[in-house]
Amino acid sequence: MVRLTRSAAFLDDLKNTLRTSEESWGRDGRVRYALLVTRALNDLAGDPSRNGVREVSGRPGVFGYHLRHSRDAVPTGHRIGRPRHVVFFQLGDDQQVVRLLRLLHDRMLPSLWMASGDDVL
Repeated sequence: MVRLTRSAAFLDDLKNTLRTSEESWGRDGRVRYALLVTRALNDLAGDPSRNGVREVSGRPGVFGYHLRHSRDAVPTGHRIGRPRHVVFFQLGDDQQVVRLLRLLHDRMLPSLWMASGDDVL
């Protein structure tokens, strides 16, 4: 299992995503989305090249993993119907660290939200 590290931007995205989930779907929606995000991060820690991981076009070394790929691993009563977020990450040189960069809604273009000058890229 690889080690996960989180950028400040990822942590802000997570906080905002969960807040929006609670505003839209109540406390239960927040808890269920948090379970899905946790499952997806555990899945990436277990295998960062798992099915569903795609390299981001125009961003060599940056990968995306849509939460929908982990949806079925969440217990039935806690599943999100249509997850809408993508985890963006990089692998460390030794392939033993996954650096979580952003958690973005799937309608957002990563190129607009991840500046090439950022220390996370």
